[in-house]
Amino acid sequence: MKQLFIHFGAHKTASTAIQKFLDRQPSTGDGWCYIPRSAMTRKPDKWLQTIARKRHRERDILAAAADVGRMLNQLPGDRILISNENLLGPMPGLEDRHPSPFYPYLDQLVLFLTALKPHVALHGLLFVREQYSFIRSCYQFRVHKGSAMSFAEFHGRLAGEPLSWLRVADALKAPLGQHMKVLPFELFKSHAAHVRTHLLRFHPAFEHLRRLPRANVSISPFALFIVQRLRAHGVRIHKQTSLFSKKIEADIQSATLPGNGLFPPVDQLEAIAMDAAAKYFHPIFPGWKSALKAAIRHYVDAPVKPFDLPGDTIASIRAQHRSDNEALFAKYMKPDWLKFWG
Repeated sequence: MKQLFIHFGAHKTASTAIQKFLDRQPSTGDGWCYIPRSAMTRKPDKWLQTIARKRHRERDILAAAADVGRMLNQLPGDRILISNENLLGPMPGLEDRHPSPFYPYLDQLVLFLTALKPHVALHGLLFVREQYSFIRSCYQFRVHKGSAMSFAEFHGRLAGEPLSWLRVADALKAPLGQHMKVLPFELFKSHAAHVRTHLLRFHPAFEHLRRLPRANVSISPFALFIVQRLRAHGVRIHKQTSLFSKKIEADIQSATLPGNGLFPPVDQLEAIAMDAAAKYFHPIFPGWKSALKAAIRHYVDAPVKPFDLPGDTIASIRAQHRSDNEALFAKYMKPDWLKFWG
């Protein structure tokens, strides 16, 4: 029986970077077959990414599993690798008017995997991330996509549906059993032998993931805040929001005083933002320049940065999740890894 290794790419855990890397190294000549991202959009294997996105009838899920099982057994090699960030479902978040829980269709994916077991031997790898930084990254993604909701409001809407990685891991363990592995995102490029052992079991190319350049996200909240505040004032930005943010970040990086990591002076920040705005803004009212300057000064002068919460609030979030984290680490990981989550 062929072995299917599934990387369940939770959002905001470098899943896209991992897939791009694997696309460049699809096989090692040792009986591996990697299904690239481009193939995941075609039938019948497109079910692997759509099954958790929509409400499907049980008989349709079972039929899709049988089709995918037959397709997998026709592929070359004894070990097949799949990596996709959409396997768990849509990006976790809350719509402004229609709140939804984290990964609401996880049960459909479990049913699909259970039906797939007679066809292939399943192995699973899930990267999980410390909850506060995960929620923060989800919020930044929403701002990139056009949301003007404040981070405090976004977090407030999560109170009724707290994120539980233990719930996700336990659900996936039902069809995968002892072949379900969970690793903390904060350590996935670690040199630690026990981390590398799990990664190499999935695919030899994971050994090289530690060579990926580390993303510098220290400036990103600033650029996103500028986008958010201008949207709130009625300024429309072209679809290249990410390009606008990247230009601001790159220019700030080049202007930042070497060695200390401090922002350049406010007037220099204004010049950088104005230059980017000239390329990516579509102003619809005459006061957009003053709004941009006010947004910059608000960010620089704020005692608590707009994409952060007060320290006691952050502490309460982490305390709220601590028991869940402890159970997760005790069940799936090394208990001392909890220290990396504060």
